[in-house]
Amino acid sequence: MTTKLGNEKAKVLLALWNRFHSLCEVQEPSQRVVVCRDPKDDAYLSLCAGIMADFLVTGDKDLLAVDPAVTQGLPSNLKIITPRQFLELEC
Repeated sequence: MTTKLGNEKAKVLLALWNRFHSLCEVQEPSQRVVVCRDPKDDAYLSLCAGIMADFLVTGDKDLLAVDPAVTQGLPSNLKIITPRQFLELEC
C-alpha cells in the first residue's frame, strides 16, 4: 500500500481504518438468504438479514435488483441503494 500511496497517506488511511474498526462489531449471519442473481452476493443479503440492516450501499447491479420489501427473509425496511443515492439522502 505504501508503494502506491506513499508513507504519509498510508499512515492516514491506517489511522482511519483503526478508528473505523474500533467502532465495528463482527457479526455472523443467523440465517442464509438465497435470492440474488449472483449467488456470491447472497452473503451480503444474509448479513443484512442477520443484523436487521436499514441500508445496503452498493454499486452491484445484481444486489440493486433485489426488492427487500417482497423478498422472504430480508428486513422489510432494508433499502438497497447506490453510494450516490446514500449521499443524497436527507436525514
